[in-house]
Amino acid sequence: MARKPDPGSEERTKPRVLHITSSLAAGGAETTMLLLLAHMDRSLIDSEVYTTSDGGPILAGLQAQGIPTTTQPGRLSMASRILQVVKHCKASKPDALQGWMYGGNITTTAVAICARIPIHGWNVRASLQDHRNVTKSMRRKIYLNKALSSKPNWIIYDSQQSAAAHERFGFCGRGTHYIANGFDTDQIRPSSDLRTSMRRECGLSETDLTIGMIGRYHSVKGHSIFIEAAGQVASKMPNARFVLIGQGLDWQNAHLVADLRKHHLEHRFTLLGERSDGALCGNMLDVHVLASRSESAPNVICETMACATVSVTTDAGDSAFMVGDTGIVVPRNDPAALAQGILAMGALSEEERHAMGRRARERVVEVFSLERFVSQYTELYLGACRGVR
Repeated sequence: MARKPDPGSEERTKPRVLHITSSLAAGGAETTMLLLLAHMDRSLIDSEVYTTSDGGPILAGLQAQGIPTTTQPGRLSMASRILQVVKHCKASKPDALQGWMYGGNITTTAVAICARIPIHGWNVRASLQDHRNVTKSMRRKIYLNKALSSKPNWIIYDSQQSAAAHERFGFCGRGTHYIANGFDTDQIRPSSDLRTSMRRECGLSETDLTIGMIGRYHSVKGHSIFIEAAGQVASKMPNARFVLIGQGLDWQNAHLVADLRKHHLEHRFTLLGERSDGALCGNMLDVHVLASRSESAPNVICETMACATVSVTTDAGDSAFMVGDTGIVVPRNDPAALAQGILAMGALSEEERHAMGRRARERVVEVFSLERFVSQYTELYLGACRGVR
């Protein structure tokens, strides 16, 4: 078990919030949690993290920010995991608990009950658009969240569509909060130098129309839909080149390679795999594509918009709201519609795409600011803990 020095015995004049998550993988929810805690005013709120996993890529980021983080060894039963968190709470004495994702939410409510912590909340980072096709384990978590959803003091959703869908599904609507994700547009920004170096690295010329997807390989992300659409685009746009970036998107992925060969596209695709600079990879693209079957509020859309790159996206989750009038939205699970959207974006002049890209960045700065995001969480926590300490 990795643990920062125990702060529980310190004299405290501000509330302490313990964030509980089942994962520190480099996913959207985990990255958002790190961004939030790194920028939250520590003179107002003490934050710490407890993960019921043995770590992950986000652990190093939390430690670099000086955020106390506790991990658990693998192969523990659910009961043992919960008891360890309860023991931790008795030493740390948090004023409130914040769960992240379905697994973290379940653990958070169990710990709140066992440790007699009166204030706790959930954070739902998923959509129910494709919930019938999830694994049995995930389905059980969703139904258990539904059964327990009256217990937390609040449930935060990062998507308006997700909040409405979960409440239609039977989640308790009391304490619902919609907090859109925020983005550090000082760090994620257009860069002609990055564009040049990244494209050179991939063997792409400035005359190539570079169309790309950024996100891990998973059926819900719709890579097969994108590849089928790319086949239609490639036949009509000789200068189109396609890039895939994310975990599992490399030439060792037999299923992916077979899909490319099926459509005779191996020579048109560049597979970059997972990259540490994924949030900046929008700079190398002329058109970003999100082909997902299901999403909540995909960070990658605003990250590429912040790079002043235009998007063609399916109407998964809040994607249409996120792009607004700065991109093209098509129906989910429709390769032909996706191809038409890409062709329409590719038919614009370079100047037209650049103008749309600038408006996309402006939308992120105005609607999805980091300051607003952090402020809404801070106000929620301070309000919930007022009078408890």
